[in-house]
Amino acid sequence: MLGAPVRYTANSEGWVIGSRLGLQKPPGAVCRVVLGKTCLFSISITRHCLALILLGDKVHAILSPFPFHYLCDMRGFLTVPFFAQALRPLWLILLCALSSLAEAQIATRPIPKMMGPGTPAKNIQAYQIFDAKGKKVSYAQFLATITKSLQQTAPQPAVILFGELHDNPIVHWLQLELTHDAFDQHGANLMLGFEMFEQDQQAVLSRYLNGGFPEKSLKDSLRLWPNYETDYAPLIEFAKVNKLPCIADNIQRKYASLLFKKGRAALDTLPESIKQQIVPLTFAFDTTLSQYQGMKEMGAHMGPGMGWRMVEAQAIKDATMAHFILHNPWRKPSTVHLHFNGAYHSDFYQGIMWYVEQEAPQMKILTITTVSQDDVKKLDKEHYGQADFIICVPGNMTSTH
Repeated sequence: MLGAPVRYTANSEGWVIGSRLGLQKPPGAVCRVVLGKTCLFSISITRHCLALILLGDKVHAILSPFPFHYLCDMRGFLTVPFFAQALRPLWLILLCALSSLAEAQIATRPIPKMMGPGTPAKNIQAYQIFDAKGKKVSYAQFLATITKSLQQTAPQPAVILFGELHDNPIVHWLQLELTHDAFDQHGANLMLGFEMFEQDQQAVLSRYLNGGFPEKSLKDSLRLWPNYETDYAPLIEFAKVNKLPCIADNIQRKYASLLFKKGRAALDTLPESIKQQIVPLTFAFDTTLSQYQGMKEMGAHMGPGMGWRMVEAQAIKDATMAHFILHNPWRKPSTVHLHFNGAYHSDFYQGIMWYVEQEAPQMKILTITTVSQDDVKKLDKEHYGQADFIICVPGNMTSTH
């Protein structure tokens, strides 16, 4: 009983190993073993301490309401020889008294309620997929619908625009899963495209995919996003192993910024080699699209005309990505282009999709988007029609950067 001294025999050298003590640890106790001929073992229970004191060839177990090293040595946990032989009985009496107090406190402490057999665990759902009308679908149904839809137009080319929340780990996992499944269906006809790589990086990215240099050189050579290692590297490595082309189809950020600051005319002064990495500067700009209208309102506070400048800077990104989805040297008549972009670039069948349809109105395009809600079990009506499939993730989901 943990209130009176309990004796355990030490070995011939006066050492006691914790596993030989036969002590029953209380739930949540933290064990600490100190090998030596003084204090050999302690169990911290909140602010209580079970101390084993070596007296001669015996070990005494004392439950103390204070950390034992406070009672023994303020300079450290028994770093100096134990008490003088004459003082040991006095300390033992003191610790026995303290142990009685500790036992009384423990006896009155409420016992935590344990979950009984058969009690259901809390149901935590990491995501839920919905169709455009807000109906729940499983991943298997989601994949089957995509497969069937693409088979109906095969062998014509098709595009899947996968809109993501950039730092959501569940979505990046689903992107990788869909890539694996799409490869199983389409093999070498599958192509991956990325908002996260800009057109001037295409040569370096392609060289890496072809085994031209190690991964470290890729990281040293390109402007990679902060979450590349966790979120995009698995896709790139899968493409490398399976010899799939990857398209770096975004405009360089600095040129989108130049348009925002000085207008489209400022891009006319760029070298021709840079213009080849951007959609033709005569690209259309539909100011009636709801996504652009909403962005314009967000940017209206920046000054006269700046709201539309911000929208046009977004539009040139959408137009450039659409341009290189349709125009790249790896595209074949039967290509299925799985494209990863921020959700805003393709939500409500606008952005990239609008530009693809302007040039290729017969192209089969499927869209996926990601939304965040406190409750993922039912889709908020504001998200109906946002894409062909809506992946709903919890609002308190951890982020990758």
